[in-house]
Amino acid sequence: GVGRDWNWRPAVDVYETDDRELVITAELPGVDREDVSVTLENGMLTIAGERKLDDAVDQQRWYRSERAHGTFRRAFAVPENVDLGEVTAEHKAGTLLVRLPLKEEAKPHHITVNAA
Repeated sequence: GVGRDWNWRPAVDVYETDDRELVITAELPGVDREDVSVTLENGMLTIAGERKLDDAVDQQRWYRSERAHGTFRRAFAVPENVDLGEVTAEHKAGTLLVRLPLKEEAKPHHITVNAA
């Protein structure tokens, strides 16, 4: 709904390489590839998704639950000159890695998250 609270905020690194490539990595341990979406629109890259609580454990039997779960969403302004046709996203060992080569102007584009 409107003004909804996201349950957690995964840690994210954003940096540019010597090859004029913007790299965004997000720590998403326990998040399935199918539960992550990456979108790039109007100069904003959005990473959203959900980490589900382990259904195998009865709610009454938890002693402690420190690992955040539920929905998350992180959005970042990216340069207008991202080369959309060359953007890649892969999910490996609990980390999402998005590469955005810099080139021309940005248009809305949905990025498929591939298994590494």
